[in-house]
Amino acid sequence: MTDDDARPKAPNARAIADLRFREGMALHKRGKLPEAKSRYAAALRARPDAHAIYNNLGAALNTEGRPDLALPYYRRAVAAEPDNLGARMNLARALRNLGALEEAAALARDAVARAPQQTDAWQLLGLVARDLPAFDEALRAFAKMLDLAPDHAEAGFELAYTLLLAGDLKRGFDAYEARWRMPRARSLKTTTPKWDGGDLAGRTIWVRGEQGFGDAIQFVRYLRRLKAERGAGRVLLETRPPLKRLFDQSLDGVDAVTVYDAAPPAHDVWTPLLSLPRFFPLAVDAVDWPGPYLSAPPRGPRFSYARREGRVAVGLCWGGSPTHLNDKRRSIRLETLLPILAEPRALFVTLQKGPRAQEIDALFLNGVVWGDGERLRDFADTASMIDSLDLVISVDTSVAHLAGALGKPVWMLTPYSPDWRWLVERDDTPWYPSMKIYRQAQAGDWGPVVAQVAADLAARCAA
Repeated sequence: MTDDDARPKAPNARAIADLRFREGMALHKRGKLPEAKSRYAAALRARPDAHAIYNNLGAALNTEGRPDLALPYYRRAVAAEPDNLGARMNLARALRNLGALEEAAALARDAVARAPQQTDAWQLLGLVARDLPAFDEALRAFAKMLDLAPDHAEAGFELAYTLLLAGDLKRGFDAYEARWRMPRARSLKTTTPKWDGGDLAGRTIWVRGEQGFGDAIQFVRYLRRLKAERGAGRVLLETRPPLKRLFDQSLDGVDAVTVYDAAPPAHDVWTPLLSLPRFFPLAVDAVDWPGPYLSAPPRGPRFSYARREGRVAVGLCWGGSPTHLNDKRRSIRLETLLPILAEPRALFVTLQKGPRAQEIDALFLNGVVWGDGERLRDFADTASMIDSLDLVISVDTSVAHLAGALGKPVWMLTPYSPDWRWLVERDDTPWYPSMKIYRQAQAGDWGPVVAQVAADLAARCAA
């Protein structure tokens, strides 16, 4: 039998490809990406000329956080069908994720020219423009989305996010109420009135928790003002269990801390935590900073390694929650920090929890990075450990917020497209005066960032 005899005949190959492609699409819609990729690959083996498969396989890879692998599939899909708008937009998304923003912007502008009534095209343009950053163009794009679809779940959120990143905090926080239309927003069902920002006249206000640990740490600073400036009689705070002990012991102006899903406490009015800033004066360089507003408990885990002169105790955190929307950009591998870990005068202490903490053992760095992050039971324990250190080096995660709220020096490694609160083109932040920001100059390229942190740490140790 020859090789030609072993290959599927053309009609059979088409049937196999179509079947595997349909199976792949069904799996793709259900979020089963590894299985979908396998079916797409099988379809391509049967019919390498089936260009639609290239686009779908690229989409699966891009969703998994591998735009570099998706790119050749997208380019082939566009080359085969230059007028395929979906393939062109997918190519722009991959290019955006890889930091090729000028090419991505050109494709996004072309998309809105080809399909001016398509909200997805305007959203793509807004996202790429915001990354450039070209804030005016981004705001126009998201405003156009709202013109086309006033009830679009994401348009108002993206508009608010852009205003906040651009430093327009007043308009940004007002617009940020659009977050409640997002599918991932926490449901805050209650029968009591929502606070409108007015005088509280001795009433009890319940501040409801939302979003991540870092958000809670950042915005609890506003709670003390509810009594001092709005006349609240009692202030109740709702938060997640890992934060409760820390907030119970160190927050001023709070009468009681409740946890998610517990029975609602008696109260007169309520408000979401991240709605508080809009009821107080806001300016980018005059945000509320009362000084360190959290404190470590008097007893808790501490780093007690005997230090010689010149030794600096440094806490490390290299990964946040894997469920965070931007986690693939903000979190890194411990191996990436090896140039920093090479500093012999620094004593490194892990503040890392979760599966990423296992990287210490996997890389045989137990004699370089001390401690066990899993022994930090909650944020009160983490605060105690941070309090015993000289410096924290962290990616953009709750540990960085906690160090900042404690007033501890913290160096934060930030991706090229940062979270809105870190603004752009500055190495400090008005939210935490003790924080220094190290930013990527190119999306995904941590090398220069780590090199600069390593150099600054060496200088700090030599000081």
